[in-house]
Amino acid sequence: MISMDRTIKVIQYGPGPIGCQSVRYLMERGYFELVGAIDSDPQKVGVEVGELVELNEPLGLSITADSAMLLKVKDAELLKPVEVLNI
Repeated sequence: MISMDRTIKVIQYGPGPIGCQSVRYLMERGYFELVGAIDSDPQKVGVEVGELVELNEPLGLSITADSAMLLKVKDAELLKPVEVLNI
């Protein structure tokens, strides 16, 4: 495992099948902190992120459709599923 000097804050944009997999991957690493998740699907909005991505415990975050608000408030990197394919 890579050793990191700092925690990298991440916002997941689009927690579909690939986005959910990327969240699980990041949470396993330990040096990433998920600070938000954005999706326009009304069935996902309000759902607890840990539940949606099938983690063993909740993360204390709900999915929001308000990307403008979340991106203003959080000092974080934005992760889109297509970027995961390029890692």
